Amino acid sequence: MTPRRPDFVLSAPEFDLLWGDLDLPPVPYPLRVPSVGRTFTVRARLTDEVYRSCAERGLASGRRLDPRLETLLALLAGPEVSVDAVGHIGYPVRALAAAAGRTGVLAVLAGGEIWLTEIPPAALVPEIVAVFPPGAPGAPVDPFAVDALAGSRSSGGQIGVHAGTRSSTVVTWFDSSRGRYLVSRDGDGITVTPTDDARLARRVSALLTSTAEIHTVGM
Repeated sequence: MTPRRPDFVLSAPEFDLLWGDLDLPPVPYPLRVPSVGRTFTVRARLTDEVYRSCAERGLASGRRLDPRLETLLALLAGPEVSVDAVGHIGYPVRALAAAAGRTGVLAVLAGGEIWLTEIPPAALVPEIVAVFPPGAPGAPVDPFAVDALAGSRSSGGQIGVHAGTRSSTVVTWFDSSRGRYLVSRDGDGITVTPTDDARLARRVSALLTSTAEIHTVGM
């Protein structure tokens, strides 16, 4: 997971129950977690237990969440712009970086926990890239060796963006014994090129900018 120390840590069930108690819109992709408690009565009891646990950890007072935590959850529910990622680095990782106004949040879901961190709105892309371990660019690839290279994949993922509308394009990469590679569609085939964190961030930033411009033109 991201090396940044999170501001708040919630278990997946705590996240589900608090989200529901705050009456927020549906949990955004890719942070959806299994719902707990089959009936209203059971969920109400579990929610009471969550607030008690949060109070013991300094995250709530009675049934009132820490204002910063509540703000970050609300921001995830209604951002102006967001960058999401799903990947596998020996275990599955899902993350969402979102911003509205002068506030940004990074949420990382892995190992049954949600890590929430306040971040600068301008840092969505580098923060989402940093969720994953750094990777060095691999060597140039012979087009006829792409399948063999993909077969040696050890980890990887994809990043999507939303800026008024969700882009249908995602940025996909993978790590192999030869290094990190960016995967791009080229007509009916794919192109694999060496990449690293900086190049990956530039590609995502360009996608975010173009998505925002398309949305603005379409308004």
